[in-house]
Parts: sequence; structure tokens; C-alpha cells
Amino acid sequence: HESQVVEKQKYGSLIFKAEIAGTEEIKFWILRWGKDAVVLKPDSLREEIRKEAEGILNNLDP
Repeated sequence: HESQVVEKQKYGSLIFKAEIAGTEEIKFWILRWGKDAVVLKPDSLREEIRKEAEGILNNLDP
């Protein structure tokens, strides 16, 4: 993506920044990282990821 910036951090982590039109593609990318991904901003994306994670957990209940 042309606007993306990847900042490598200590211990192998990274900060990814980009201007995006929608969240579907980035949500898929974040969810692929599972528990190793942390969404710092924006709050709206954090909330979308939280809802996706809750949906996954709800699907595990018999």
C-alpha cells in the first residue's frame, strides 16, 4: 500500500501505519496474527477486532 509505513521495534515487533479506505482487508490481516496482534489506533478498529474475537469465542461454545 502506498501510504504504509512499517516501523520495526525491538524484539521483533513492528508498528504498521497506513491510510485505508475500509477495514475489511486490514481486519483479516490483523486477525491472522491472532494473540500476537495489538491494535493501537483507531479506537473504531480496536472495537471491530474485539467484536470479531468475541464472535470467534462464541462459536466455540457448544
